[in-house]
Amino acid sequence: MTLNAQTPRRVAGASAEVLAASGGTASVSVAPSGVSPGDITALWASAQVTSLLGDSEEPPPVYGSMEWLQLPQGDPRKVAAVITAAEEFRRYVLEETWMDELHRRDPEAWHTELTANSYALRKGTDARDL
Repeated sequence: MTLNAQTPRRVAGASAEVLAASGGTASVSVAPSGVSPGDITALWASAQVTSLLGDSEEPPPVYGSMEWLQLPQGDPRKVAAVITAAEEFRRYVLEETWMDELHRRDPEAWHTELTANSYALRKGTDARDL
């Protein structure tokens, strides 16, 4: 946690643990007002994957796939795949938590959102674009 200089509140940023785990590449910074810990985390993950993949246009293999398992030890694509999977899971949990809270607070709005998401999946679009 770091102290936000713009407003006197603590925000989650690149903690000492994250800094150590990243080999010192993550920086501890102050989050401006309106920037969520999730925003910071997503930017960190993106920066790490970009750094690991260099100029490669190809995304890393899916974590746990046969292609991933066949990568040699020390291949940066292996780590990039793990970070990508972690970020996807973080976003999934965030969405599930939000939907659970919406269901608890407003079942009708939850149903509307769930229906829109199902419709979007059938049409191959994002429900927020409808």
